Amino acid sequence: MDLEEIDVLVAQYLHERGYNLSFMAMLDESQATRKKVEVVEGGRLRSILDCHSDIISAKESAAAGKSLPTFAVLENPGDGNFIEDIVANMENVHKGNILAARQLSNGSIVSSATDRSVRITEVFDGDASDVSTTIFTSPGPVLSIDWNQQDPDLVLIGDMGGNASVLSISQEKAIFTAPKHMKYVVRVRFSLCGRYFATAAYDNECRLFKDNKTAADALGDLYSRIKVLNCAGHVECLAFSPDADDDKGELALCARNDHRIHVLHLGTLENRSINMNANGDDWVSFSVLDISFNADGTCILVSTDKDRLILFDRVSGAQLRNFYGASNDAYSNPRHCWHPSGLYIYASSQNHEIVVWEVYTGKIVATLKEHTQPIKDLSINPSTGMLVSCGFDKTIKVWKKIL
Repeated sequence: MDLEEIDVLVAQYLHERGYNLSFMAMLDESQATRKKVEVVEGGRLRSILDCHSDIISAKESAAAGKSLPTFAVLENPGDGNFIEDIVANMENVHKGNILAARQLSNGSIVSSATDRSVRITEVFDGDASDVSTTIFTSPGPVLSIDWNQQDPDLVLIGDMGGNASVLSISQEKAIFTAPKHMKYVVRVRFSLCGRYFATAAYDNECRLFKDNKTAADALGDLYSRIKVLNCAGHVECLAFSPDADDDKGELALCARNDHRIHVLHLGTLENRSINMNANGDDWVSFSVLDISFNADGTCILVSTDKDRLILFDRVSGAQLRNFYGASNDAYSNPRHCWHPSGLYIYASSQNHEIVVWEVYTGKIVATLKEHTQPIKDLSINPSTGMLVSCGFDKTIKVWKKIL
């Protein structure tokens, strides 16, 4: 790294911390320019120093004869069986830009768009208009969709009007509508056990619901709200751990302008937090826009607005790895998902690409380039092994590994 690059990174750090006088003086006295500072991916100096700190700690532990903790997620190299082949390109499912899409257990796609429709479509390579059915028209464009893996007839939606509803595919209607949020509902998720669902909205609230299975509740609402978390900023994302059963598992969520991952225990409803800053301070240098657990629930992965994804240990909160190569800023809506094997990660990039990393090395192994406009949703169905993406090019694309 030459001296000019170092000047740029220092200037960027001063600018990010709000040290405006020092920043302007740096521009006057060094080789850094405002233009150069703006094009460098955010948080680079912090990332470099964090990595250096980890290396020093590892050397000190080795010199002292201490054994470092091992993490299973980083121990297994990729097997080469990552998804990279497009098998369906559906162009006529919706009239507007497509906002969300998920593949059901039977292989069909449930999707939503700016035209406010929620549709079920058979996976078909070509014109999908004759195999697509509208099951619901929402009051506002639906920004997020999920389906109940224990009862695939149930679909969960959240829209721009602040509404969150559970739909029945067979009945083609909403069978439960939650109390309205004051602003956009940007993320909805069912737990793996199917008994819980959660909503994230721009009114700074995350709400947790549980179904009413007892006889006393049989004649009442299908779901009850059991917890509301008030956050410092817009709640951007949430995810249930794969062990999210009645008294087990957790709900993780992130909000803008917050340096923490909030983790809610489903049994006790107690909240803990993970500080995402490696040095433990409370400075907010990035926002998290997507979050997920890996398949065995030991790790939490986040997509940031600073061109990187960060992998954390679920229990200790230790930073395990940074993934670079997808370009995303504060105006993007990055999405990511895990390969069912846990060996690979897929993430959308602001340049309309899907980037694929091997977790073991952190290296990019493929870039999927079929989309021509921003990608709005990305998911993998573990039962079919297919990757589904959709976006503002008005297409739903289905990918898999062709052997």
